[in-house]
Amino acid sequence: MPGDLGGLEVTILNRQGQPLADCTTRLRLIRPTHKGVDQDLTVTNAGNGHYTAVVDVPLPGLWDVRMVASNADGDYQTVQRIEVRE
Repeated sequence: MPGDLGGLEVTILNRQGQPLADCTTRLRLIRPTHKGVDQDLTVTNAGNGHYTAVVDVPLPGLWDVRMVASNADGDYQTVQRIEVRE
């Protein structure tokens, strides 16, 4: 439900499908239809390629999750659209 704290987890794998455990990771939650509600999330390395963030989503609907991860092998970027329901 919007306004409740929830969690977001991403798993980062290399091209061979192996977890990337030593990334500096940034997550941004973007509302494509509303200004002023985008959020930069604090990311915690949960180990073995898993990264988590606590999320307080103020509105239901479609959101884009933009991830940028960097490690010694390079930079990785992706955007995933998610739906938040009441």
